Amino acid sequence: MKSKITICILLCFVCFSCRIFFFDPDHIIQNEWDLTVVPDKYNTGVPQDAVLTKFSGSGNIADNFFISFRTDMTPNQFNLSYSSSKNLPDRVVIKNIDFSDYDFVVLGTHNYPRTKYITFENCKFKGFRNEAVEKGQSRIYFTFNRCSFSGGVTNSYITLNNCQIGGFVSDAINPLREFYANNLYIYNLFHKTNDDYKHVDGIQIFGDPRSRNHEVNGFWYSTVERGEIHFKNLRFEIPALHFSPLPKETQVNSCIMVQLEYSDVDDISFETVYANGGYYFPLRIVDGVRADHSEKGLWSHKNLLFKDIMVSNNYKTPLLTQYKSNDHEVTNVGHHNQLFVSSVWKDKNGTAHIIVSNDTKTDKELTVKTDKKTYTFKIPHCPSDYALNEDRAHNKNPDEKYVDNNGKAYTEYTWEDMPFDLDMKISGDPAFVLCYDGNEKIRYVNFDGKPHYYSDLK
Repeated sequence: MKSKITICILLCFVCFSCRIFFFDPDHIIQNEWDLTVVPDKYNTGVPQDAVLTKFSGSGNIADNFFISFRTDMTPNQFNLSYSSSKNLPDRVVIKNIDFSDYDFVVLGTHNYPRTKYITFENCKFKGFRNEAVEKGQSRIYFTFNRCSFSGGVTNSYITLNNCQIGGFVSDAINPLREFYANNLYIYNLFHKTNDDYKHVDGIQIFGDPRSRNHEVNGFWYSTVERGEIHFKNLRFEIPALHFSPLPKETQVNSCIMVQLEYSDVDDISFETVYANGGYYFPLRIVDGVRADHSEKGLWSHKNLLFKDIMVSNNYKTPLLTQYKSNDHEVTNVGHHNQLFVSSVWKDKNGTAHIIVSNDTKTDKELTVKTDKKTYTFKIPHCPSDYALNEDRAHNKNPDEKYVDNNGKAYTEYTWEDMPFDLDMKISGDPAFVLCYDGNEKIRYVNFDGKPHYYSDLK
């Protein structure tokens, strides 16, 4: 009898819970669109309150883990090499170090008798380059958790978790082999430079340049494996900010460019991407310009996936495909016209911080509803690359202005002027926030863990 009563009570509880969480239209629930948080400057990279130790010169960063500072290299760089760290541990975790003064380069990994696994947490870097080695050789796998890079990240055996890359002029990433990223923010890659020509991509996949050193009968053969390149939940904010003089050949080329020029690269995927950048085409899948050096007459993109990619409507064509093979899948790739609410938190004073970005061509209104009050914020649009450079000859939108709502010319804009990662503050210790872009619900964050209802809104 007791067991039957217990079962009845459990069934009533389950039914009541189902009514609350699934059938009660007044109950606010976290919808599917709210489960993936858009990467931003607050939820990626080294936390702003982290205390780091500056690394300079040469020295140990762990037992048997020696980093050399090479002044005989141009430019100077930090080296992890077999010659200086022959007894490198098989597994090591490094935390809270700032390496950002010089590029970090890995050399001689194939000399180790066993593969190594190194993890960096809450660390800053300039550029980072790992070696790609031939099949069967030892290698070093690097994992970066909440790390920040102010230079490009290149090559192989790299995993980036909740990282950010930006603040320089160059490609952010050139992957080759076993390169993975989850929750990555790539931003601000266009500045004044001394170069007459600068071709900037967020991510460019071009194969193995060293294959030019292995030419047989006019064809290039790479000696390393290429592929297994996978990115998920990735955001690009790389508008072409103006600088003067602007060389004609200098431009932000694309957010993602797959253009093999030196070797085949197979098994590539980009899923859940927010793309803003690229003078004509934010996304490109095109034939390489050196396909005549391929034995097959073209370089192979096998198993290539572009899925769930939202491109700013500042760009006429989201994806350019000029590729002879059909071995790629493009699913749910197109323009968007919506605000992104990314990080949301409440500080010790009870003030809620709502981080919002607008990379579209339309001024927006963010409405935030709470149990205390309803707030409305004006969020300006992102000027197009044409407006940023007052390129009237190529701009296809005759109605686009070249100054903002305050009369400031877009050619005077710096990164700090762009409508990205804006902090909207709400005081009064709200129990929850419910965010709308116009009439569309875009984010719900529960601060106290209790059930909340639309009837609670003020």
